[in-house]
Amino acid sequence: MSMHRHVLAGKLLAGLVAISSLALITPADISAEPLPVADVKHDGPVDFQKDILPILRRNCLACHNATDAESDLVLETPETILEGGAEGPSAVAGNSGESLMFKLAMHATDPVMPPEDNDVGAKNLSPEQLGLLKLWIDQGAKGEVTDAGGPIAWQPLPATVNPVYALAVSPHGEYVAAGRANQIFIYNTATKSTVTRLTDAALIEQGIYKNPGVAHLDIVQSLAFSPDGKWLASGGYRTVKIWERPTNPQLGKLEGIEGEPQSLAVSPDGKLAAVGEAGGKVKLFDVAAGKVTKTFEGHGGPVSGVAFSSDGALLATGCQDKTFRVFNIADGKELGKTETPAPVNAVAFVLENKQVATGHADNKLFTWHLPGTEPAPPEDEEPAEGEQAAQGPKPIKEFGGHAGAITSLLAVNNGTQLLSGSQDSTMRHWDANGGNQIRQFSPGGPVASVAVSPDGSKFAAACTNNMAKVFRADNGQQLAEVKGDHRLRLAQDDANRAVALAKRHVDNAKKDLDEAQKRLKSEEENAKKAEENQKKTQEEMKQKEEAAKKPVEEKQKADEELAAIMPQFEQAEKDKVATEEAAAKTTETQTASQKKRDDANKVASDAQNVVNAASQKLQQAQNTAKAAADKVTSTQNTVKAAEEKLANAQNAAKDKPDDQGLTDAVKAAEEEKKKADEALKAAETEKTTADESLKTVEKEKADADAALTKANEAKNAAEKEYQDAVAKNQEAQKAKNEAVQKFNDLNNKMNQAKNVVNQKAGPAQKATDELNAATRAYEAAVRSVERSKEAVQKAADAVPEFEAAHKQREEAAAQRQKEKEEADKAVPTGEKPVFAAAFTADGSALATAGEDGLVHFWSAENGAPVEVYEGMGGPVTNLAATSNSGLLALGKNGAAIVWNASPDWKLVRTIGSPDSSESFDDRVTALHFSPDSQFLATGGGEPSRSGELKIWKVADGSLVKDLPDAHSDTLFDLEFSPDGQFIASCASDRFAKVHRVDNGEFVRAFEGHTHHVMGVSWRADGRLLATSGADKVVKVWDAQTGDQTKTITGWKKEVTAIKFVAISDEMITAAGDPQVSMRDSNGGNKGGFSGPNDFVYTVRVSVDGKTFASGGESSIIRVWNEQKQPIATFEPPQQEEPAADQQAAN
Repeated sequence: MSMHRHVLAGKLLAGLVAISSLALITPADISAEPLPVADVKHDGPVDFQKDILPILRRNCLACHNATDAESDLVLETPETILEGGAEGPSAVAGNSGESLMFKLAMHATDPVMPPEDNDVGAKNLSPEQLGLLKLWIDQGAKGEVTDAGGPIAWQPLPATVNPVYALAVSPHGEYVAAGRANQIFIYNTATKSTVTRLTDAALIEQGIYKNPGVAHLDIVQSLAFSPDGKWLASGGYRTVKIWERPTNPQLGKLEGIEGEPQSLAVSPDGKLAAVGEAGGKVKLFDVAAGKVTKTFEGHGGPVSGVAFSSDGALLATGCQDKTFRVFNIADGKELGKTETPAPVNAVAFVLENKQVATGHADNKLFTWHLPGTEPAPPEDEEPAEGEQAAQGPKPIKEFGGHAGAITSLLAVNNGTQLLSGSQDSTMRHWDANGGNQIRQFSPGGPVASVAVSPDGSKFAAACTNNMAKVFRADNGQQLAEVKGDHRLRLAQDDANRAVALAKRHVDNAKKDLDEAQKRLKSEEENAKKAEENQKKTQEEMKQKEEAAKKPVEEKQKADEELAAIMPQFEQAEKDKVATEEAAAKTTETQTASQKKRDDANKVASDAQNVVNAASQKLQQAQNTAKAAADKVTSTQNTVKAAEEKLANAQNAAKDKPDDQGLTDAVKAAEEEKKKADEALKAAETEKTTADESLKTVEKEKADADAALTKANEAKNAAEKEYQDAVAKNQEAQKAKNEAVQKFNDLNNKMNQAKNVVNQKAGPAQKATDELNAATRAYEAAVRSVERSKEAVQKAADAVPEFEAAHKQREEAAAQRQKEKEEADKAVPTGEKPVFAAAFTADGSALATAGEDGLVHFWSAENGAPVEVYEGMGGPVTNLAATSNSGLLALGKNGAAIVWNASPDWKLVRTIGSPDSSESFDDRVTALHFSPDSQFLATGGGEPSRSGELKIWKVADGSLVKDLPDAHSDTLFDLEFSPDGQFIASCASDRFAKVHRVDNGEFVRAFEGHTHHVMGVSWRADGRLLATSGADKVVKVWDAQTGDQTKTITGWKKEVTAIKFVAISDEMITAAGDPQVSMRDSNGGNKGGFSGPNDFVYTVRVSVDGKTFASGGESSIIRVWNEQKQPIATFEPPQQEEPAADQQAAN
């Protein structure tokens, strides 16, 4: 049977919703061919809401709803379908063949719908569904959704709905709560009995159900006990209910007891109680009213024994005045009294109420005729010589055997047998008729009281040596020994677990500290390596810088030589042109030659002045560049000295990390190194500036020289022109030839210079690239040093935090150890003398009481603790079961309280309403209480639309935190972290997530499941998180990092639930295959639990890890102990309907 049918269409199905239902369908294969369409015959028009909408809900609305409308398409109403989305109208009224939604659904066009391997499990429409959709469109695509937003028409659940989807186990495993349909059953694992079936009276008042036993309107989706055991929370459709576990429940009190009560008996119907007083009175009480109805007087001392006849008509009273009396209950008249040999401690009716048995302080046990029914002595019986006539009746039989005062008597087996208890530490079973002993029991201490179970199968003895024992009546086998206050033992167990968990916390904190210290050491080593690398790269950079000087200088020199030739070449070219023009213009030149000569002389003189100034400036620039280079060399030596000084200081400080002087020396050396580095950088900048300035000046000098040369040439030319004007042709030709020759010479010289530049460019570029690479490596090394220093600082800062955490854990562990020792000491202090014992009316439990003033309830089968009631105000001397599951207890102080041995759990608060989405969008599928029991987390959401997580204050039901978008789909499980600071949740969106509790902040997501994540649980130390899924695996996660540490396989169906067990590394899981099994976080199989034979939906474990329970499709609750042994099985009611004569309410 698929998970979807049971867990989604079942667990999420509103059991009482009259019309709509919800189911998610498993994916189906999509055929490449169009899907077949059935020819559907339908009486009347197709109803959209009734016929079409359910199909769309199952297969389409997950992606096409008002909240999440893919392609802007909403398929929730006929109006939105006809309106369509991004691709236009989804349906064409009256024409299915042209309707896009129909063509996509039948796979007649791409993309087919629903898509293959879709995330929500939608499957292809069946031929009938396609035929119905086609018919609706062809009929006009009409209709409306009439119930949208309206009240839900609730109807009673069928009595056959019994699968268990929700389960909870109380902290110490005393109770198991189970949800079947809309009912919640509370079971006691010790007595193996049904404690109660919870009832919300408001549901009865609404008229949907007539009889009690109904807790919710719809299926109970979730249950959770609070860690303090006080509360039970239940979740259903848009509703959470908080039920209070009864504490010290009283049915009433008896008023009117004078002084210290001496004895107690309750009538067979449980409605009357007789109390013997120290003053000699016996008072008869109406138990329900708590009032005295009759007072029997006549005794002259404490009435130490009272007993009702089996028919409730007579009352026998025994007194320390050595008499017993019999009274008629109806009229209160005394039938008579009988004198006995010794004070009477106990009485009982035997043998069809015709005889009275008396137990005495002198160890004797007798049976007597009822007063007034004694046979007369024979007439011929005379007293022997010297004897007096007998004074009063004689006993019928004397039962010999006890060696101590008889303290208690009870009739057994309709009065044919007797059970007696004595201070001789024995309890004896007698044949009342024959007087012979049937069996002797040895409880192990002086017996103060005996008890017989209602069916007579068990005997119990309360002993003043601090214990009580239960025996089988038929063979004397001891079934149980009970003593002390079991709450102290539970506290001791809790303290032991707390100590073990605290030790684990200490170990974890120590591991964290060790890792932090290791991380610091590693970062320091990395920092050292980074500094070494920095020095290395710096040296390499210097080497490359030195190696680059020669090729760069040669290239620079070649560039300068080429640059020097270029002006000459250009000038020669100009001269060549000029002489050629001059040869053509020799006539014109002669006239202007005089002026040109004067001007040329002036230009030459000015050029010479410029050359002189440039020479001086060049000498100054050369001196400045040399000084800057010398300064760089000097500063580099200073840096090297500072580095050596810093290294020496660091090495010294490393050997003596606690020496503050050495630490200060390191800081001083670091500061000196920093200043030296800054000075070097400034010197290098100064040198660069000087070199660039020198280049500029050299160029200026070259330009000046060239200008001077040109000026002189012009001067000579002008002079020559002036002198040779007459012979201009000859001179002009000569000038032309000289200019051409000069041009050719300079052109060759320029080409040679270019070749030299090209030859020097390669090595210079290579050297420059290597220097740049070395520089980048050095800069990267510097950054690496900075980062490593930051990492060292961060690691160093973390160590004290982990040291503090470790210390805190150690202090907490010491406190837990102290609490454990106190708990150990407290256990024996709870062992007090036991004065009274009584079986409850149903025989499932034994009640004991005594010096401690408490009323204890124990399993009658095995002595397992059930409950403790407080409020007597002092030692308790007597116990007796009454009607209406009552237990009457008498105290030495005169207190007389009727306790409720089977009280109902009280509904104290309801959050939300089935008819409103104000508090919850949909079903509340997950519940968990905070570790301090102050807050309740709820999870749910509307399927395929939302996954809501909310936190409520238990005391008043107020909303504390709302995370409406914690998930994108319905939550399946959630759990507070052990420290209460975080909450983990999982959902059908395939994610598990963790949020902070205080502010709701998202912490991290755990992604890896390929299907719904159905269960989540924290390990007790908060370090691991386990999840189970519909993908048939369990995953274990590092809760602090989100890393997946293990994927555990081995299941054939969905793993529906998972819980870590107590403080262990083991996890209990439930699955649909079906199996309930135990694994550890490494995947180790720790064995299975026998019994389940059908799909298992849920499993829970008590906080102490000693009680496990599971439930599922079979409706059977199975309970195991920590050895995986079955200890209880709770069957569903046999077709019992808590709401017979049901009527629907609209």
